[in-house]
Amino acid sequence: MSLSIESIDKMRSSFLSDPQAKVAQNALAGNMITKLIPDADVINSVKHTMGVKLDKWEVTNQKASGRCWLFALLNLLRPTTMNKLNVKSFEFSQAHIHFWDKFERSNYFLESMMDLADRDADDRTVAYMLHDPIGDGGQWNMATNLVRKHGLVPKSVYPETFTSEKSIMLNGPLRKMLRTYAVELRRMINDKGASNDAVRRQKEEYMANIYRVLCLHLGTPPQ
Repeated sequence: MSLSIESIDKMRSSFLSDPQAKVAQNALAGNMITKLIPDADVINSVKHTMGVKLDKWEVTNQKASGRCWLFALLNLLRPTTMNKLNVKSFEFSQAHIHFWDKFERSNYFLESMMDLADRDADDRTVAYMLHDPIGDGGQWNMATNLVRKHGLVPKSVYPETFTSEKSIMLNGPLRKMLRTYAVELRRMINDKGASNDAVRRQKEEYMANIYRVLCLHLGTPPQ
């Protein structure tokens, strides 16, 4: 049942006759509500004194990228490394581990597309992977596996680049490449009857292209 004009007029009159509502309306006309609702008594009750102060380290900044999980791991490793090296400031290269994350993700995606080649393109797993074949997000086990396989280097050896700090510039081209490669690998397996060796050789060529793109955007990783 729709509201009558009489009901709406009653709501309007009720609102206009409420002085508190008018004050709130005026305040919200030029301010964010989150700046208006804090309780001053609660804010003043919070004590900002501290008994323990950590060493003054330089702050790390992931900029416009989704590498928070990689930054978290590398920051966790900083204190022990700084103590062992007896230095006041030290930072691991986030771009280095970011490079290998993109490389390993791309390889995993193409391997999965080969394994799932017998499924339709609109299969839920295939469709899900094609929707976003490459991204920045990750978790602890992914980060530790990257370190175990590819190691770590100081930031001074492999610094940030424009693209590492703004990863959308890399993810877009990689996403397009991986989708194209997935279609071709599926076509080789399903339509052309290519041998496993031929498919493997083609996949290796694709990974070489991805390695080249990563080097162009992020720099060549040190050995």
